[in-house]
Amino acid sequence: MTVETDYVEMGGKMEDVKLVARTVIRLDGDSTSVLPTKPGLDGALAVDMALYEMRQQNVQVAINYRAAILERLPGILRGQ
Repeated sequence: MTVETDYVEMGGKMEDVKLVARTVIRLDGDSTSVLPTKPGLDGALAVDMALYEMRQQNVQVAINYRAAILERLPGILRGQ
């Protein structure tokens, strides 16, 4: 399962959409996340927390959806 977050500048065209973050969650539960960072005032890298929180919500929705599908899958395969 892959959840991607794209961005486009206000007034921009959908053809100009750029990938800004990606989370991949494998069936065994392993996951990989790529988030944009920017240097803070102290020079340390910082994640945009508003973007991070939105991503967390999207990832949780995707996890819940996958869990619901997997829960129903045996019944579907049995024709119920």
